[in-house]
Amino acid sequence: MTRRRFVSGAGAVAAGLAAAGTTGSATAATGHAASGGHGRRVAVFGAGPAGMSVAHELAERGFRVDIYERAGTIGGKCRSFPAQTGTGSGGRKDLPGEIGPHFVLPFYLNFGEMLQRIPSSRGGNVLDHFVQGPPDVRALLWDDVDLDIPSMPWPALDPAKFTPDVLLELITNFLRTLGHLTPFDEALLASKYVALITSGPKRQWGQLENSSYSNFLRADLLSPNGQFFRNAPMYPGWSPGDRMNARAWAFVLHGFIAWLTNGPGPGLHGALFEVADGPLNEVWFDPWADHLRAHGVRIHTGQTVTRLSYADGRIDGAIVRDAAGRQTEVRADYFVVAVPNDRAAPLMNDRIVAADPALGRIARLSTFWTGGFQIFFNTVPEAPVFQYDFNSPWQMLQIQWSKWWKNTDFAAEYGDGKAKAYFGFDMLDATWNDTPGILYGKPARDCSEKELFAEILAQLRKYTPDGERIFADSAVHSMYLNDGMRATGNHIELNGAGGFDVTPNCYRDQPEPVTKIPNLFLAGGHVRNNLTSDTMDGAIETGKRAAKGVLAAAGVSGSPVTVRERTTPPVLEPLWNHDDLRYSLGLPNAFDVVAPSAH
Repeated sequence: MTRRRFVSGAGAVAAGLAAAGTTGSATAATGHAASGGHGRRVAVFGAGPAGMSVAHELAERGFRVDIYERAGTIGGKCRSFPAQTGTGSGGRKDLPGEIGPHFVLPFYLNFGEMLQRIPSSRGGNVLDHFVQGPPDVRALLWDDVDLDIPSMPWPALDPAKFTPDVLLELITNFLRTLGHLTPFDEALLASKYVALITSGPKRQWGQLENSSYSNFLRADLLSPNGQFFRNAPMYPGWSPGDRMNARAWAFVLHGFIAWLTNGPGPGLHGALFEVADGPLNEVWFDPWADHLRAHGVRIHTGQTVTRLSYADGRIDGAIVRDAAGRQTEVRADYFVVAVPNDRAAPLMNDRIVAADPALGRIARLSTFWTGGFQIFFNTVPEAPVFQYDFNSPWQMLQIQWSKWWKNTDFAAEYGDGKAKAYFGFDMLDATWNDTPGILYGKPARDCSEKELFAEILAQLRKYTPDGERIFADSAVHSMYLNDGMRATGNHIELNGAGGFDVTPNCYRDQPEPVTKIPNLFLAGGHVRNNLTSDTMDGAIETGKRAAKGVLAAAGVSGSPVTVRERTTPPVLEPLWNHDDLRYSLGLPNAFDVVAPSAH
């Protein structure tokens, strides 16, 4: 069957509204002299982007910081690791692995500023190792439709040409070109997406926050082909569309509008997304750890926080446990819990919750599963660097990491010298929990490791163009689970790689970085942040806000912690004001005209 290829709708919208040139530029690297902390002690639990950001800001201001990390390596849910120990030989490093897909979106506000302040072991700074995505980004929709998504820097939108009517027309025309949607699908989807973009703050918080994305979309009315768009937010790393609240997805759309009209976030290139040019720990977290140690930070891996002690209105200690079960008491002046919500909730005992009831509501927050596996190849496959297969039952995202690492001779640096290419594959929450495969009729969690790999290869061969050749047995060098998964008997268990699930009404249960307990602070993707969802940028932002809280509690003035705030894109401000008035009058959004969602 001949496959038809289309440029993405976002690209078509950009082309339709573009003016020549781009906006935005990299900001200069900054640093802070150590001052003000006077040796006060801070215990940070969690060494992901949130915990490392807290430590960075405080160590540079003279605080004595200890970081305690549950895993054997730093990086949290962003960490890279050996796919399997002992896979390297002849002086080469073990084959690499990633916990999941990590992209830098162009509207990130705090990511670039922080990474510019981390010296790279190769010279320059760590942000230099984040590069724009490749041109061959592809989504496989139906059997005969490929959607090519341009990733290179896009032209800025001319605000004078940005009108909802033009946007509505462009989205409708794009949907029509796909050829698999009914006229009702086209009208419904176009109206809903423009409504999400033009809904003002009153509707964002009064209606969208309380509705799932799928419900707002009225996905139940879509044709079977239209149901693809129910999954639009569901790439690994965000909540499933049936659970993700509509405000969270609207915020993502607003971010893209801000990027196209105001330019990218500080230090970013302006591409649709960026990724690291090597394993994240090699190019980001290890240099970050070196920088923090140079400022006196001590990092303890394999140490899980199990309890916080509360007395006299403060946290007066904590207990950490190592892999052998040995317990150690941690004393500090300030405590920062920078672990995911499902591990933070059990730490909030009755006395702590009585002091700050908001901390008890962390237990109400949900977690979605994210994870995947690595495949290594004997040759470099003729396949896109980035491909998302919506057409297969398990809808796997595949990334040819080794091709993205342009300055890396993969076979010379990793493994046994025979593995020439490295692909990371990631699956959705629904794949893990609910969706049966084509060989055994079971979701991923109910498969043995052998069954899981057989199922994965069967789907890749069947649904990927030229998949029988690309994923032939002779082409595959080896396959490994990532360390967010663990094979146990006849099934697969999760191993601490869940993401914060942005469900309807979740904001009321999300904590602030500064608590009512004067020496307890929180950071992480589930803590309230500008992007509302679980992202690297949100984690860094909350780490910065927690550090600000520590400084305020310690009475330290001087060099402030820089936190960049989300602002309304100017092109949307009049549209939001108009929609606020409509919402106050009990009316739907002016563009929500096809099956309007309930107020």
